[in-house]
Amino acid sequence: MKPTVDFARDEHGAVTVDWVVLTAAIATLGLASVWTVSDGSLSLSDELSVEIVSAADALDLDLRILTLDYVTTNAVSYRPNQIQNRYNRFSGRSNAQNANAVRHWTRQLENDDPAVVARAQDNLQVLALVAQERGLETF
Repeated sequence: MKPTVDFARDEHGAVTVDWVVLTAAIATLGLASVWTVSDGSLSLSDELSVEIVSAADALDLDLRILTLDYVTTNAVSYRPNQIQNRYNRFSGRSNAQNANAVRHWTRQLENDDPAVVARAQDNLQVLALVAQERGLETF
C-alpha cells in the first residue's frame, strides 16, 4: 500500500499533466472557434456571391468587364484592376484616338518580348470591348 500512497502524493509529474490539460483546452477552444466562424463565413460568402451576380446582372457593363478579366488572366500582363483602368482610359478617348491605339498595339504583337505581346493582346481586347459598346466593329 505504501507505493500507491507515495505515488499519489508525488507531485513531480503534476506540472506536466497541467500543461497537457491546458494545451488540450486551448486546442479545443481554437477548433471550436474555427468551426463556429467557418459556418458563418460560408453563409456570408454564399450571400456575397448572390449579391455579386445580381449586381453584375443589373450592370451589364460590369459583367462584360468581369468576362474580359477572366480572358486576360491567362496572359502575363495586367491584373484585373489594371484592365478596369485601361477600360476607363480607352472609354474616355475619341474613336480616332482609339484607332491610333489599335494600330500601335497591333504593331506590338510582332514584338520579341512576350510580356509586350501579352500587354498588346490585353489592350486590343479592351479596345474591342469599347468598340463593341459604341456599336462599332473596330476602330
